[in-house]
Amino acid sequence: MGQVTQIDVRAVANIILDHADGIEMAVTNRALSEITYLVIGWRLATQGEALVDATIEAGPHGPAIRELYAEFEKWGDGPILRKASRVDPETGRRCVVAPNFDPETVEFLARCADEAVRMPPEARQAFVTDPDGPWAAAKARAVETGRGQRIPEGDLRDYFSAQLASRGQAAHLVA
Repeated sequence: MGQVTQIDVRAVANIILDHADGIEMAVTNRALSEITYLVIGWRLATQGEALVDATIEAGPHGPAIRELYAEFEKWGDGPILRKASRVDPETGRRCVVAPNFDPETVEFLARCADEAVRMPPEARQAFVTDPDGPWAAAKARAVETGRGQRIPEGDLRDYFSAQLASRGQAAHLVA
């Protein structure tokens, strides 16, 4: 895979939203956080490097990514109807956050998005909130300390590596 610097998580979200739209599947804010969490975890497990510069936290119902929640909270529990945007520093206008990564990374994201978007919602929710997974460990730390807890990249990498190996899926994602 080509060298990639960490990218804006909203660009990854837009790739996921494009893919979901292409197969006519609606995506909610919560589902987008779960799908993005899967993509980030699969990237760490298969490539050993972080994809985005965002912090993933243990939210009350699953992984939470602040940038995505802030961007899409206006949709509530309904489907997201617009892509993530940002303010262009040169014009002061809002523009869609475009992907700025190499074709190999786009291909990887497309495979991951396809896998995650097509996952039944109950199965996806069970995976991301696995009691033995990194979300549950971070949530337990949050309960102990009374503060929100980030999910460490190392925990994500280790968990997703083990899950992919046990399911024989790593080859599918990096093929």
